[in-house]
Amino acid sequence: MIVNGAILATQGIIALNYRGSVMPFRPDDPQIHARHVDLTIREIVKYEREGKGHKWEATDTIPWNEASRHVHLELGYYRIEFNEVVKMPDNYAGTIKSDNNKYCYNHRARIFTDIRCGYEGPLRALFSVNGIGGIDVFERSKLAQMVFYRVK
Repeated sequence: MIVNGAILATQGIIALNYRGSVMPFRPDDPQIHARHVDLTIREIVKYEREGKGHKWEATDTIPWNEASRHVHLELGYYRIEFNEVVKMPDNYAGTIKSDNNKYCYNHRARIFTDIRCGYEGPLRALFSVNGIGGIDVFERSKLAQMVFYRVK
């Protein structure tokens, strides 16, 4: 069962981590919606595969352009770290997915990960860029959303 994002945000299950201090969301925050919570991008790390195995390794944090606060991502895999943190109760799980806008779709980019019951900590997700031309990503952009589920 999908749970209302506004209820969870006001209960402190998901909060904003801004420059090291965790702040709860306000009920009227524009990131909070009935079916999901928008996530904002803090940092992007390049992922590469080691050899022929299935092991992936984070290589380098990609620096933001100082003037425009954006970065151009080429074809490949990245780990996105979000500004939000969660403290999931044992009876809730979550999914992080690409926002329902056409920007990621048009650039053949996809964000997806699952958050298990009881997880506490920062939110991270795999970002797959499959378009030949890559994609431009701005700091604090809302390219992903988290949907919460009640599990039994």
